[in-house]
This record gives sequence, structure tokens and C-alpha cells, in this order.
Amino acid sequence: MANTEDMERVDKFLVNFAEEKRYCLEQLNGQRIFGPPVDEPSINLDYRYEVYIWNLPKDCYEDELLPLFWEIRDLYTFRFMLDFCGLGRGFAFAKYKTLQAAKRAHFIYDKFQIRHNQQIRVNKCRNYSRVSIGKFFN
Repeated sequence: MANTEDMERVDKFLVNFAEEKRYCLEQLNGQRIFGPPVDEPSINLDYRYEVYIWNLPKDCYEDELLPLFWEIRDLYTFRFMLDFCGLGRGFAFAKYKTLQAAKRAHFIYDKFQIRHNQQIRVNKCRNYSRVSIGKFFN
């Protein structure tokens, strides 16, 4: 179970950060979503603009991650995956407004040491929107 003090700290950080940056904030189906910007029209960005962040410690939350990925500039959304107890599931997604920003996030933060002896990994996202069923279709 997640520590109540940690959850309160993270919630307070997220509300303040979202208000300061003028971004939306919601929790939906096991993920907390920061973004998109309040003042900008919704844009449809494909998978190439998103990076997959993994190997996160279970007690690592957005208060550690968002400032890092915000530094890249052009952050559009940040999705943090949670389990039903409120603990992090060990991965998140950051979507950027430009392809260059997504590439920069991958280059800068892959194998980044977030804590002592704890490296996070960042990969380019892949398009998994197409389903294949074995060898039925040749």
C-alpha cells in the first residue's frame, strides 16, 4: 500500500505544477495524466512523439519525473501508471509536441541515474495499434 504522506506530497505537487504550467490533470483507469495544456487546442500526435519510461522504482512518482521531462520543453502529456494501491507500476509515457523533443528526451534520459544505483530507461514508443493473429494471414 502506498504511504499516505507520499501520496499527499505527490498530489500537492501535481496540483501546484499543473496550475503553474496551465496544464490539465486527471486520473483515469490506473493512470494519472498531466496535460494537455489548458490554453491550446487538442492535437493528434502519433506514437513517434512519445517516449516510454521504464525501470522506475515503485516509490518513484511524478514529483521526481515531471521536472526532468519538463526540462526538454514542448511536453504535451505525461501519463504515469498506477496500481490499485496507488503505487507506481514502474513505467510512464511522455508525449512531446515535436519529434525533436521526443528524440532529445530519449537521448538525455535513457540510462539516467534517478537515485543511487537506480537507472531509468527511456525508449522510443512503437506502434502497437495493429493486431496480428499468428499465421492466419500470410
